[in-house]
This record gives sequence, C-alpha cells and structure tokens, in this order.
Amino acid sequence: MRRLLSGLMMLSMLACNQSGNRAEKQLAELKKKQEADAKAKEVSDDAKKNPKVESAKLEFPYDDSQATVIVADGPCPEGLWALFGGRAPGDTPAEQKANAAKRKEIAEAAKAKKYLIKLRGLKLSPYDQTAGKFTVEMPGTIDCEDSIGRIAIAWSEPKAIDPGASAVHEGSELTQNVWTAKPVTFDIPMTSMSDAKEFEKSNKFALSARVGFSLGKTAVDVKTKKVAKVSEKAQGETLSFGGGAEDWGAGRLINADVLGIRAANQNEKNQLFEKKGK
Repeated sequence: MRRLLSGLMMLSMLACNQSGNRAEKQLAELKKKQEADAKAKEVSDDAKKNPKVESAKLEFPYDDSQATVIVADGPCPEGLWALFGGRAPGDTPAEQKANAAKRKEIAEAAKAKKYLIKLRGLKLSPYDQTAGKFTVEMPGTIDCEDSIGRIAIAWSEPKAIDPGASAVHEGSELTQNVWTAKPVTFDIPMTSMSDAKEFEKSNKFALSARVGFSLGKTAVDVKTKKVAKVSEKAQGETLSFGGGAEDWGAGRLINADVLGIRAANQNEKNQLFEKKGK
C-alpha cells in the first residue's frame, strides 16, 4: 500500500511539473507574440507618419551615379586646383613640387569628368494674382573649398563685386570681393487662386533643382590693396603685423559648361522646369 501511495504521489508531482512547464511555455510564447505585435504596430504607425517616398530615377545629365556631386560650401572635388596657376597643394615643399609637376595631367582628368550640383529650397515668390503665376528663383553660383581656399562655380553670368560696408568687420576698412551670378528664374502658371494656395502650401520649401555640367573657362579676381603696418607691444617686445600689398579679390572661379538645369517638386519626380545646355 505504501509503495502504491508513493507511486501515486510521484505521478501527481510529475503531472504538476509538466502542467507547470506547459503553462510557462505558453506564457513565454504569449509574451513573445505580444512583443512582436507591439513592434509591428510601432513600425506601421511610423510608416503612416513618415511614409517612404522613393527618389526619382533621373537620366543623364541629372543622374548622380554618372557624375561627381558637388555640395554647396562643401569640399571641392579632387583636382580642381590644377585648373589654376599659383602654388600646388601639399604638406611639404617636396609634395607641392610633385603635385605641380603633375598639374597638366590632373587638370585634364578633372576636365574629363561630368559634375552635378543639387540645390534645395529654391526661392518661391509670392503669388502674382494679376499674372496668374509664381516665379521661382535658384542661385547661379555656389562655392566649394579645397586646401588652398574657396572656388566659386557659376552656371550663369558671374561677376566679382565688392559687398560694401555691410560686410566690413568692426575696425576694418577693407572688404573682400565675392563672386556673384545672376539667378536662374522660371514661372509656374496657376489656373485659379485655390490652386495657387494649395501649391504654395505644399511647395514653399519643397522645390529643388539639379545642375549637370562639365568644367569650362576659369578666372581669378584680384584686388590688391596696400595695408599699413601695425605694431603692438607685448611682454616688453614690439611685434609688427601687416604692411605691404594684400590681395582682397574674390579669388578663383570656374564657369560651368551647362549640360542641363532641371527644377522639380514631389521629391524631384515632377519636373517644373528644364533648360538644356550643350
């Protein structure tokens, strides 16, 4: 009888353990499913709030896979320095001499490439109700920078100008020239006031453009000014600064040989304007 009772107790304990393990397993599976459902909902909610918009697939000369992309105020592509005279880049005199010896080769390689500039946030003018149109304005030049300094790239008529007193630092009498270029403009006609309001609401900050080009003629603006010598006393010594002639010109410029200018909205899918070049 004792053996029978002992066997029954063991069977009962085994059944309880199996039941407990099954419950734990079911609970773990339920928790895992709940976590997966919550994650799926989070992804779904994010997709609704931030729908993925595919970029337009553009052909040459606007395809960035077939061109070297230059970003405004970003680094210049390698080799643009070789299009100009003056010193070659390099950390040591030996490196500068070696680069100078390859100037022609590097310049030819740079000229053989195609380039692309992407512009965002084109300027949309207030709606002209009388003419029934918007006017859009995009810049005609950008700057990039290499180890020597800044290079302006212009795709409309450039001009080196003195920015005037507004650009003078406090205590300074000299102003640095800057390269400017005539903006590229185009019109977008509207059929009604309601269409104009809707367009402005959707596109005020959503217009973009691409400029495809090859490298054209170069120029260098020089503005030589005589600068007075300044002396200061520091720790019992007299230190002198300046004196002689300094260049306050706008510096280097590359004229772009335009292959095409394209402006669009709707993530560049809807073309609004195009001007073909060479």
